[in-house]
Amino acid sequence: MAQRQGTVRKILATTQGKTYTVVLVTFFMLVLMFFLAVRPAFLSITDQNEQNQQKREYLEQLTTKENALKQLALQESQYEDEIDSLNELIPQGRNDELVTANLAEMADQYGCVLSQVHFNPDGITEDEDLFIHLNITEVAMDFTTVCPVPNQQLMLGGVEGLPIPIRMEDITLSESKDQVEGQEKLFEMTVNGTYYYWNSF
Repeated sequence: MAQRQGTVRKILATTQGKTYTVVLVTFFMLVLMFFLAVRPAFLSITDQNEQNQQKREYLEQLTTKENALKQLALQESQYEDEIDSLNELIPQGRNDELVTANLAEMADQYGCVLSQVHFNPDGITEDEDLFIHLNITEVAMDFTTVCPVPNQQLMLGGVEGLPIPIRMEDITLSESKDQVEGQEKLFEMTVNGTYYYWNSF
């Protein structure tokens, strides 16, 4: 054992042995530096890169949301005129009596008789997104007027100009059973349609 140690000392004492010693010590120091300094720094940089990537993704999401909000704001400004018009045209709350009164007055104006008006007791919300968003509800209705054909034509034009919007979906015209001798032939006109109102529930 002592002889082996002496041999090692002789080898280390030589120039070549000293070189090996320096190389080994240098290698050991490099390994030690890697574990004590370089590796933690590398891991720290890796973690920082991951955090930066997460921040970039978060910023991209925020940018996307911001652009979506800007688009919605732009659409809202584009629809302002239409919404203002709807506010003026569509009544607040259901009012079948007001619709009936307008039809009766118009029928009298054009020489017709409003023989019947019927409203669906249940309001139906439109499927269109805009109507749902604005809480606009429609009421199915029908009405019948009796008068000569030219007067019926005037009646239809008047309905289109009513302050309460009525959408006429189906119109039937038939000769009335009640005729007045010596006067222009009377016809019954039945209109099926809907009118709209703001549902403020």
